Amino acid sequence: TSLDNPFSRENIIEKRRQAFPMMIIINEQLVNVKNDGEITEI
Repeated sequence: TSLDNPFSRENIIEKRRQAFPMMIIINEQLVNVKNDGEITEI
């Protein structure tokens, strides 16, 4: 599954929710995740 990949968009969104529970992500489709192999940018 995509959650097996620690750098998948879904996994990053879930980890961000755990780290910042007060921050609301309204539309997950608008979240852009860029991974160049060294840095993951949200």
